[in-house]
Amino acid sequence: MQVQQTSLIGVPVVQEGAKRDWNILISDVDVGLHVRTRLEMKDVVIHGRKLNFLHAFSRKETIERLRESADIDLIFLDVDYDPYDTGLRNNRLLSECAGGSAIPVVLLSSAKERVSLTEDVPFDTTVRATIDKQHASYKTFVDTLTALLPEN
Repeated sequence: MQVQQTSLIGVPVVQEGAKRDWNILISDVDVGLHVRTRLEMKDVVIHGRKLNFLHAFSRKETIERLRESADIDLIFLDVDYDPYDTGLRNNRLLSECAGGSAIPVVLLSSAKERVSLTEDVPFDTTVRATIDKQHASYKTFVDTLTALLPEN
């Protein structure tokens, strides 16, 4: 049995030759969303790799997580933390913090915050999908991850 260690920020340390888990950053103020996602997806395997969830509850924490780990594979990003701090603005900032690397972003919205990829999101973004977090099923999250994470 192989024991996997984790770093101080929760990112798994992988032994040579082994595939590391997918590192998914959830950036949302809703603690319940973090808990539900972790519980519902604890046994999910995508392209032969488990999921490791990292958590941020504010724009500042999100930027800190990106600076701490170069191994984030995808970000679930709340569209609107508060009226002054939108997720779309954060998306541009996240790209800069990640050193310009194109980390796929999935925008999490609610019915009142609904975002259209064609109308609301600029072309130079890494946003790949949107999910209505209040009405989406567990399957929607799994299907989105399967579609956006590379098979290799």
